[in-house]
Amino acid sequence: MNRRDLFLVLSISAFLLLNGCKRSNIPELKVQDTQPTQIVCDLSKGDMNKPLDINKEIDSVKYIRLETTQASLIGELDKVIVSDKYIICIDSDKENTVFLFDNTGRYLGKINQFGKEPNEYLEITACNLDIKNDRLYIYDRAKGRIHIYDMTGKPLGINKIPFVFDYFAWNHDGNLFYNNEATWREDKDGIASSRLFIGDVKGEISQRAFRITPEEVYRKSFGDNPFYYCQEELMYVKSYSDTIYSIKQHTIEAKYYFDFLGKGLSQYKQDCDFYEHFRVNAEKLDYTYGCGIFVRISG
Repeated sequence: MNRRDLFLVLSISAFLLLNGCKRSNIPELKVQDTQPTQIVCDLSKGDMNKPLDINKEIDSVKYIRLETTQASLIGELDKVIVSDKYIICIDSDKENTVFLFDNTGRYLGKINQFGKEPNEYLEITACNLDIKNDRLYIYDRAKGRIHIYDMTGKPLGINKIPFVFDYFAWNHDGNLFYNNEATWREDKDGIASSRLFIGDVKGEISQRAFRITPEEVYRKSFGDNPFYYCQEELMYVKSYSDTIYSIKQHTIEAKYYFDFLGKGLSQYKQDCDFYEHFRVNAEKLDYTYGCGIFVRISG
């Protein structure tokens, strides 16, 4: 090996070592030691199949007619994002398009850059609104990128994200929170081994929280969106959890605790039993699991 090749090998090794240390030393954001509001849910009382009368639960209902044009026809409505200024309708199945309206229903434009070209997305995995900066973000998990648009649908840029996630959300402090459900990957860095991580739109991670336990590693990935807003406060619910957490800039605290009197998480126990059985056999037979598919590894 000549000096040039030796220098190249040493440089690459040093880069990988430093980068690995950087990711594995991501600070962990601890959950604050607070007393959450306890809500008792007795599932043995009442008829669980009885329809809910929403008139008893909702103070008022407001109808907003969305402007209908040839350009604003929605094929299939998958998700709606509503803010004080905008109504965003997402069709990620039929049209692969995001439709933009103002809060009166006036059509503003749409985002339809579906395709295989460098500036296009292959799927709308998740979509979120940065209220503070009037920016819309579309995550394409297939290409591992976040596309950035203004609120008329004009492209503003694309960021390559160096890790896999499923959902993300902004809080009102301007921080971006990523949720990681890709638990079939058991690695040692600070990303795949944690459930929640905090960073920026370029994928630079500053903190992480809710470390994934060994029994969670083979659990089903990519569930429902765990983020939602309650009176302008960002809330977070882990998979199979009885607690709702409040997320702020540098704090996470348990906000509400649901006491199901020992009857609410039976499916969790069944899933734990199944995945623990699978985990033991996977280690014996050298199998792995991802995206709903079992794969035999040989070599």
